[in-house]
Amino acid sequence: MIKGVAGLFAAYTGTIQNITFSGPTYFSGILNAVVSYARMNLHIQMYHVLYILTDGAIHDFKDVKNILVEAS
Repeated sequence: MIKGVAGLFAAYTGTIQNITFSGPTYFSGILNAVVSYARMNLHIQMYHVLYILTDGAIHDFKDVKNILVEAS
């Protein structure tokens, strides 16, 4: 678990050097899983942050947009 903004930036800095971006990029599956997890844990008072790195091309953008609108 990452705690706080400082922890988020530390995780980013430590990870970005070890990854390679490649496509195609589909986010709807992971977004559905995250939304489902958040819904199951509504009784717990905490924030959920999903940090996504992409090379810029999202191949299921329409689905991603719909999921984000519904989850908001």
